[in-house]
Amino acid sequence: MDEGRKFRIYPTKDQITPLSKWIGHQRFIFNSKVSEDRYFRKFKSKSLSLVGEDVPCDQKYSQFISTDTSFLKEVPSQILRNGVYRWKSHTRDSLRDSPADRLSKRSMAGSQ
Repeated sequence: MDEGRKFRIYPTKDQITPLSKWIGHQRFIFNSKVSEDRYFRKFKSKSLSLVGEDVPCDQKYSQFISTDTSFLKEVPSQILRNGVYRWKSHTRDSLRDSPADRLSKRSMAGSQ
Protein backbone atom coordinates (compact mmCIF):
# COMPACT_ATOMS: atom_id res chain seq x y z
CA MET A 1 0.00 0.00 0.00
CA ASP A 2 1.34 3.43 -0.95
CA GLU A 3 1.57 5.95 1.82
CA GLY A 4 2.03 9.65 1.44
CA ARG A 5 2.82 12.29 3.96
CA LYS A 6 2.10 15.98 3.80
CA PHE A 7 4.16 18.48 5.66
CA ARG A 8 4.39 22.23 5.67
CA ILE A 9 7.63 24.15 5.43
CA TYR A 10 8.35 27.60 6.69
CA PRO A 11 11.21 29.01 4.62
CA THR A 12 13.23 31.96 5.80
CA LYS A 13 13.26 35.19 3.84
CA ASP A 14 16.57 34.18 2.26
CA GLN A 15 15.09 30.87 1.08
CA ILE A 16 11.86 32.33 -0.35
CA THR A 17 13.57 34.00 -3.33
CA PRO A 18 15.31 30.91 -4.75
CA LEU A 19 12.26 28.72 -4.12
CA SER A 20 10.02 31.18 -5.97
CA LYS A 21 12.51 31.28 -8.86
CA TRP A 22 12.67 27.51 -9.03
CA ILE A 23 8.89 27.14 -9.04
CA GLY A 24 8.61 29.76 -11.79
CA HIS A 25 11.29 28.08 -13.91
CA GLN A 26 9.64 24.71 -13.48
CA ARG A 27 6.31 26.22 -14.54
CA PHE A 28 8.02 27.79 -17.60
CA ILE A 29 9.37 24.39 -18.68
CA PHE A 30 5.99 22.71 -18.12
CA ASN A 31 4.17 25.37 -20.17
CA SER A 32 6.80 25.17 -22.91
CA LYS A 33 6.32 21.42 -23.19
CA VAL A 34 2.53 21.90 -23.38
CA SER A 35 3.01 24.42 -26.21
CA GLU A 36 5.43 22.12 -28.01
CA ASP A 37 3.01 19.19 -27.69
CA ARG A 38 0.13 21.27 -29.07
CA TYR A 39 2.32 22.37 -31.99
CA PHE A 40 3.30 18.78 -32.86
CA ARG A 41 -0.28 17.53 -32.59
CA LYS A 42 -1.60 20.35 -34.79
CA PHE A 43 1.18 19.84 -37.34
CA LYS A 44 0.56 16.09 -37.39
CA SER A 45 -3.16 16.56 -38.02
CA LYS A 46 -2.44 18.70 -41.08
CA SER A 47 0.30 16.59 -42.64
CA LEU A 48 -0.55 13.47 -44.59
CA SER A 49 3.06 12.29 -44.54
CA LEU A 50 2.88 11.92 -40.74
CA VAL A 51 -0.13 9.58 -40.67
CA GLY A 52 0.67 6.72 -38.33
CA GLU A 53 3.58 8.57 -36.70
CA ASP A 54 3.50 9.16 -32.97
CA VAL A 55 3.79 12.62 -31.47
CA PRO A 56 7.10 12.80 -29.58
CA CYS A 57 6.57 12.49 -25.83
CA ASP A 58 10.09 12.78 -24.48
CA GLN A 59 11.70 14.36 -21.45
CA LYS A 60 14.03 16.73 -23.27
CA TYR A 61 14.18 20.32 -22.14
CA SER A 62 17.52 21.54 -23.49
CA GLN A 63 15.86 23.01 -26.60
CA PHE A 64 14.25 25.65 -24.37
CA ILE A 65 17.59 26.98 -23.09
CA SER A 66 18.84 29.68 -25.42
CA THR A 67 20.21 33.21 -25.21
CA ASP A 68 16.66 34.52 -24.63
CA THR A 69 16.05 32.06 -21.81
CA SER A 70 19.49 32.05 -20.23
CA PHE A 71 17.78 32.47 -16.84
CA LEU A 72 17.10 28.71 -16.98
CA LYS A 73 20.81 28.10 -16.41
CA GLU A 74 20.54 29.66 -12.94
CA VAL A 75 18.59 26.76 -11.43
CA PRO A 76 19.66 23.16 -10.78
CA SER A 77 18.93 20.76 -13.62
CA GLN A 78 16.84 18.61 -11.28
CA ILE A 79 14.26 21.39 -11.06
CA LEU A 80 13.92 21.61 -14.84
CA ARG A 81 13.88 17.85 -15.20
CA ASN A 82 11.12 17.64 -12.60
CA GLY A 83 9.00 20.08 -14.65
CA VAL A 84 9.35 17.87 -17.71
CA TYR A 85 8.64 14.74 -15.66
CA ARG A 86 5.42 16.29 -14.35
CA TRP A 87 4.37 17.19 -17.90
CA LYS A 88 5.08 13.69 -19.15
CA SER A 89 3.22 11.97 -16.32
CA HIS A 90 0.27 14.34 -16.83
CA THR A 91 0.25 13.61 -20.58
CA ARG A 92 0.54 9.88 -20.03
CA ASP A 93 -2.30 9.88 -17.50
CA SER A 94 -4.57 12.00 -19.69
CA LEU A 95 -3.97 9.79 -22.74
CA ARG A 96 -4.50 6.58 -20.79
CA ASP A 97 -8.19 7.26 -20.18
CA SER A 98 -10.44 7.77 -23.15
CA PRO A 99 -13.06 10.56 -22.99
CA ALA A 100 -15.79 7.92 -22.58
CA ASP A 101 -13.96 6.46 -19.56
CA ARG A 102 -13.70 9.90 -17.98
CA LEU A 103 -17.42 10.52 -18.49
CA SER A 104 -18.36 7.19 -16.92
CA LYS A 105 -16.10 7.91 -13.94
CA ARG A 106 -17.81 11.29 -13.45
CA SER A 107 -21.29 9.79 -13.68
CA MET A 108 -20.34 7.06 -11.18
CA ALA A 109 -18.94 9.64 -8.80
CA GLY A 110 -22.11 11.74 -9.09
CA SER A 111 -24.43 8.81 -8.41
CA GLN A 112 -22.81 7.95 -5.07
